[in-house]
Amino acid sequence: MMMVEDKTDYTQGMTPEQRERRAIEERAARLSALGQRLQAEFDRRVNDRRHVENRWLEDLRQYNGQYDPHVLAQIRQNEGSEAFINITRTKTDAVEARITDYVLPTDDRNWDIRPTAMPELAELESSTQSIGTTPEGNTLTAGDLAAAVREVAAKRAARMRDVMDDQLAEAGYNATIREVIHDACVLGIGILKGPIVRHRLRRSWRALKDATGSVYVADIIEDRRPHAVRVDPWNFYPQSGVVRIQDSESEFERHLLTRQQLRELAKQPGFDRDALRRALAAAPNAPNVTLDWRIQLREIAGDTASRDERYELIEYTGPIEAADLIAAGVEVVDDPLAEYHGNIWFMNGIVVKAALSVMGEHAQKAYKVFNYARDDSTIFGRGVPRQMRTSQALANSALRMMQDNAGLAVGGQLVYMPGYVTPADGNPRMTPRKTWHLTSEALGVVSDVKQVFGIVDIPLHLEWLQPLFMLALRLADEESQLPMIAQGDQASHITKTKGGMSILMDAANVMLRRSVKAFDDGITVPFITDLYTWNMLFHPDEEIKGDYTCVARGSSALMEREQQLQAFQMFVQFLNSHPVFQRLARWDQVLEEGARLLRVNRSSLLESPEKIAQAIRELQANPPQPPPDPRVLVAQINAQAEQQIEASRQALQKVMHDADVQVRMHEIATRAGLSYEQFVQSLGLDRMKLDSENQRFNAEMLAKMRTGSGI
Repeated sequence: MMMVEDKTDYTQGMTPEQRERRAIEERAARLSALGQRLQAEFDRRVNDRRHVENRWLEDLRQYNGQYDPHVLAQIRQNEGSEAFINITRTKTDAVEARITDYVLPTDDRNWDIRPTAMPELAELESSTQSIGTTPEGNTLTAGDLAAAVREVAAKRAARMRDVMDDQLAEAGYNATIREVIHDACVLGIGILKGPIVRHRLRRSWRALKDATGSVYVADIIEDRRPHAVRVDPWNFYPQSGVVRIQDSESEFERHLLTRQQLRELAKQPGFDRDALRRALAAAPNAPNVTLDWRIQLREIAGDTASRDERYELIEYTGPIEAADLIAAGVEVVDDPLAEYHGNIWFMNGIVVKAALSVMGEHAQKAYKVFNYARDDSTIFGRGVPRQMRTSQALANSALRMMQDNAGLAVGGQLVYMPGYVTPADGNPRMTPRKTWHLTSEALGVVSDVKQVFGIVDIPLHLEWLQPLFMLALRLADEESQLPMIAQGDQASHITKTKGGMSILMDAANVMLRRSVKAFDDGITVPFITDLYTWNMLFHPDEEIKGDYTCVARGSSALMEREQQLQAFQMFVQFLNSHPVFQRLARWDQVLEEGARLLRVNRSSLLESPEKIAQAIRELQANPPQPPPDPRVLVAQINAQAEQQIEASRQALQKVMHDADVQVRMHEIATRAGLSYEQFVQSLGLDRMKLDSENQRFNAEMLAKMRTGSGI
């Protein structure tokens, strides 16, 4: 059956006041229907996500070192050990610290903006075609123009970069990102919302001069600044069934506000103050909604007495029809084909605010999502606790078995005959210094108490259970994708060589590099791009605007700094290998890069850029003498060595000659029956004459050695 649209004009015959009243009633009815429709959709998404919240609760208990209730009940029923060795928290915190270290480096930013590449500009840079002259009369080529355009673009991009740096610092971006990473590592998903606009009223003073002097007057100025906030995953509800945030058509976010926070909302533009007054007049509605997970979260934290005295306010982000926006008081074109993107805030199905998206069609998704480990079945991903759930359970089981076995092996099992032996206190449980009685039935029957009373020892199996526990620890390394070497393990099996350690660390960072890349794709690039878009649309300084490309640098920072430093050192050696290369190098940038790779404070160790540039100019004006040719140095060293060898040989020859003369003179003196001194005196030779003869003989021998003949 075909439905025919009713086009009857019910306003005929009405006065203008009646028509206005009728229009207000229709808008109110449509707005109420919108609120009820959104409330129903929100409730459906809450129910659809129950299984995810149950999984999160298991992960949180595991992260906090607690057993799930049904596991703990079974352990207590068997009266077993309740020990929990919490390796999950150690691994999770280590992963979180490593990702944070690379995503938020202390000496650099993890993002950058650069002028968009223009192929036609690159072609012009090498052109020498003349296109005019400068005011000084110099020829201006197309290459000069292209270089000037590139320089102006680089300066504008630098100004935009500085502005965005200031905005991120004011918004507390780094602290917010740390919370997002923590959520992703524990639960599997971290959500960043932004850039959102924070309206802040600030007082500005100006001087007014009159006859009596200057009077200062305060002006209240509304300051709009971009901001970023972390969204609690428990309060985030994207479209059911999607795997990527880009596929979600709309999102809901729950805000739990105190009475004071609800009053502060009334100061923000766009909120219906009458609706907020009605909400404040009623009791807080948060305890009435189905928030079982909040109760269990408080139990995990050990808080079972507190109550939630807050108001539940729901924010919808997604497509909105023009008629709904008009009903909410938003001025848009009433076109059935038009669909706008904006926000609807409601409480218990009552709309309290409706607004268009700040950046309209220029914005990407308001919510940016980071998954530690992607799950192809859900957008919520998986965290470290879920990844290593099996190894954690195995470690706990092995530890409990060791404790239970040790307890049984120490105490043993008591065996007795109830009719012949009875405990003095009536309780058969073994306790220190316990008294046992033989009954009257045992008299004359039992000759030895061991016949009716004894202890059976339970064997200790720690040698079998300890390897099982160590296996669980090794599996935890595999499942968490963070081996012990990445946590600073310095065991004896770890290589001690520099190159081997670099290779091992690079292999250990393979999986971590994937997570950092996922963060860049999910958080850094879309958020920085939206922040850049916001400044292009709303920032008053036209000198910072231009066509730029936003890039993430987190994954590139994950490249091992050791490898980068080695390559840098090789490059510096290459620059020093030739005077031409030395003159072409930008040594100020070389110093900057070296300080960055070494992760030292450049400002405290290096001179100002002006002094560095001056030192480089002086060095280039008076270059040091180039080092001599290594071949010349080798020849000089060889010549010096040969001279030293020759001098040593001659000295040895002289010593041998003197010794030979002494020996012969002693032989002659002995045959003559004289001492050496008597022999010398008998020959009438004094010491001076003998020394002279010796020197003459040495000179003759030296001449023979040099010329090959005597004198």
